[in-house]
Amino acid sequence: MINMAPSDLVDVYVDLRIEPSTPLGPHPASLFHWSADSTASVGAAPDRLLARKSEVTALTKGVRQHLEAAGASYIEEFWLTGNVLTRIRVKDVAALAARDDVRALYRPPPSPPASSTTWDGTDIRHASGVNTGVFISAGYDGQYVNPRHGGLLRLAVLDDNFDPDHPGFADWTGGPSRVISTWNCLNAPACTAGAPFPPSGTHGTVVAGIAAGDLTQGQMGGTADWQLDRSGAAKEVELVLMEVGSGGSTERALQKAVELAVDAVSLSRGGLDSCDGNFAGVDEAVYQAYQAGVHVSISAGNAGHPGGCTLWGHADNLSGFVVGALGESQSGVTYANYSTSNVWSSSSEGGIDVTTSGALHSRAVTAVSAMAPLGVQYGYMYDNTFEVPTGWGTSLAQPQVVGAGLLVKHFMLANLGLQINERGALFSALLAMTDRATGQFAYGSSGFSPLWGGGRFQARLFTTADHPSGGWGWSQHNVRLRQGDWVNISVQGPGIEPIWLNQFKVHAVFMEPDAQDIGDIDVYVRDQDCGAGSQVLGYDQSYDTKSMVRLAGWQAGGKALCVQLHGYYIPTGQTRYVHIFTYYSADVQMR
Repeated sequence: MINMAPSDLVDVYVDLRIEPSTPLGPHPASLFHWSADSTASVGAAPDRLLARKSEVTALTKGVRQHLEAAGASYIEEFWLTGNVLTRIRVKDVAALAARDDVRALYRPPPSPPASSTTWDGTDIRHASGVNTGVFISAGYDGQYVNPRHGGLLRLAVLDDNFDPDHPGFADWTGGPSRVISTWNCLNAPACTAGAPFPPSGTHGTVVAGIAAGDLTQGQMGGTADWQLDRSGAAKEVELVLMEVGSGGSTERALQKAVELAVDAVSLSRGGLDSCDGNFAGVDEAVYQAYQAGVHVSISAGNAGHPGGCTLWGHADNLSGFVVGALGESQSGVTYANYSTSNVWSSSSEGGIDVTTSGALHSRAVTAVSAMAPLGVQYGYMYDNTFEVPTGWGTSLAQPQVVGAGLLVKHFMLANLGLQINERGALFSALLAMTDRATGQFAYGSSGFSPLWGGGRFQARLFTTADHPSGGWGWSQHNVRLRQGDWVNISVQGPGIEPIWLNQFKVHAVFMEPDAQDIGDIDVYVRDQDCGAGSQVLGYDQSYDTKSMVRLAGWQAGGKALCVQLHGYYIPTGQTRYVHIFTYYSADVQMR
C-alpha cells in the first residue's frame, strides 16, 4: 500500500485469533490412540454446516461492526475458515490491525493465472503410463454411489473457461450430461448457479476432460480408437464445474464444494507466493475441506526449479495433494520411458518454511506429493472439439492424478467398505502409488523430495490383474497422536511377511492449517513386530508432514514387520490425525 493514498480502497483478508470450533468432520475427543473414526458420519452433515455458519457469524460480529462503522465497501465472512474479506480505506487499515481479536491482515493476491504454459505422450489409461485403464477394464470407472452423500462419485473442478456442453461430458450419445451443476464463484458474497458463457479460452474444459472425460460411448461420432484411449480417467463420475479467479473466489468455491459433499476437488491454478504455508486464506480453506472429507488436488505451478521454493500460491499449503509435471517436449514422455522420465524444467519445486516446537525449519515441508506427465495428446476444446491442446504444464498433470484417485475410491468403496471415506485416506493411498523420489532412476528410501514429492505416479489396482509377479499385500490405518505417544502397527497382523516380497513401503501423512506451529511425527519400520529386541530397519525423522520409508526385499522379506509412530512434538492440548498406508509386492519396477 506504499503508493496508495489514505482515501484509496484496498481489499484485505482479516485473520481472527479465535478459530471456529464446530467440526466439519467427526472429532471424537476420546480417540488418542490407533483407532479409526466412525465412517458412518464422515463428511459435513447439514446440521454441522448450519452450526458452523452460526458460530462464525457470532465470532466475526465484532469485526463486522468495526468495519461497518469504518464505512467498508463490503464485508464477506467465510464459514469454512472463520476469516473475513473486506474492502476499506487505506487510512483505516492500522486501526483494524490493532484490534485484539485480529491476528493478521493479508492482501489478496492478484487474479491467479492458470498454471499451464502438447506432448505426444502416453494415454493415461495405458498400463505403462498412469494405468487407469486397469480400473476401467475391471468395471471401476467412477459410476458408484457413495453412501456418504447418496450420489455418484463427484469431482469439483475449480478453474475457468468451461464448455459444460462438450459431448465428452455426456453420459452417452444424446444422453444426459454428467455435469450436474455449474457455479460462478467470482463475485461476493457467494457462488451463484451457472458459469459465465461463452468461454474465451479452453483451460477448464481441458482439465475437466483429462480428469473425467469420456468419448467411448459414441459421444463424438468418428472418434478413432487411439483417441478414445486418451479421452479421460474417471469417465463416469459426476462433475461440478466452478468458475474461480481472484479475491475470495477459491474459498467460495471450496465452501460450495463442501456443501455439495463432493469427493474430490481439482485445482489447477496459482500465482507466485512466498512458500510460507499461508496464502491469504486458501491454505486454511484447503485444510477445512480436508476436515470435511474432501480430497483437494492441486497443480504445483510452472515457475521452474532453479533452487529454492517456487510453488504457485494454491500449492503453498500443508493439506493439498500437490502434483508436479514430467517430460520436456510434445514427444517427451512415452510408454517406454515413463518410468524413467525426468521432471519438466518448468515444474515448480516445494519446500515450505515451517515452525515446530518453537524452531523455524527452512524448506521442511516438501508440499509436492506426486509427478505425472505434463500434458495429454488430445484434449477437449471449445467449441465441442477434441484436438491437440494449446498448452501444457502442471495444470494438465494434476487432473490425471485426481481422476485416477476417484477410480481408486470406487474400487475401495465397492470392495472394502467406507474406510476410504475417512478424511485423508485417499491422500495416503495415492501417496503409496508413487515411486522414484530422487534422481532419474533411483528409488527413494525415506522421505520426500521438494521437487519430486514421492515420485512418478502410477495407479495400482489391488488384484492379481495388476500384479504380474503374483504377490502383494497392503493395509490402511488412521492413528490419533498426542505429544509423546508411541503407536505400533503390525504389518498384515502379527507374524512374518512373505519371503518373496521385493519391496515394502509405508507412507504416512497428517494435515496442518498453516505452517506456524506444526506437529513433528517420526515413522520407523522395525522387525519382530516391534517386540523386545526388535531392530530399526528404516526410518523417517524429517520435519515434513509426509513420511515415507521404503525397504528392499532383502531388508523386509521373511521378517515380522511393524510400523512405529512417535508423536515427537504435538502442540500442547492438541492431537494429530495420521493416515498410514502400507504396501508390499513381489514387483519392484513400474510396468
